[in-house]
Amino acid sequence: MAPEKPWFLWIAFGAAHAPHHVSKEWADKYKGRFDRGWDKVKEETLERQKRIGILPKNTELAPPNEGIQKWDDLSADEKKLFARMMEVYAGFLSHMDHQIGRLITFLEEIDNIENTLTFVCSDNGASAEGILTGQFNEASVFNMEPESTEENIKRIDELGSPTSYNHYPVGWAMAGDAPFKWYKQYTHYGGTKDPLIVH
Repeated sequence: MAPEKPWFLWIAFGAAHAPHHVSKEWADKYKGRFDRGWDKVKEETLERQKRIGILPKNTELAPPNEGIQKWDDLSADEKKLFARMMEVYAGFLSHMDHQIGRLITFLEEIDNIENTLTFVCSDNGASAEGILTGQFNEASVFNMEPESTEENIKRIDELGSPTSYNHYPVGWAMAGDAPFKWYKQYTHYGGTKDPLIVH
């Protein structure tokens, strides 16, 4: 209505908070990408952060948290299920990133990108709410009705759909908060770091 006047737009995405809801097509873009497991992904994340200059070259990973399973010790079904949970999460994040990209592209098309202040801020770090085995429905913990891998592997194709309220296992939160030791629930040595990107 008044293109000569400044405007404010706030876009609040559900991503990447639980539940990780995204269409199968977005999750499938990551098929097989997390099969190597959280121990390896955590190491690779640190190396990538050093390479692009986010972290000093001498940064070391915190040791694995006590009680978190080593990926290599998991059963085949656990690996399959837990990798899919992370594929869904990654698809969820990519879907959000794509929507932000649409806005940026529009601002470029109308030749207004350099006349716009853009802030991108995130909610906390990765969350340990998915417990050791991840959850098809996060409410199962609150209701003290634990889910089993046997039960959830049967519903693997529903992860990310409206019939789920899913969250990945805590091992992925440990990898997601690399190089920090803990998760978003901890303010000391944890993943409670809110990145802010300003353009």
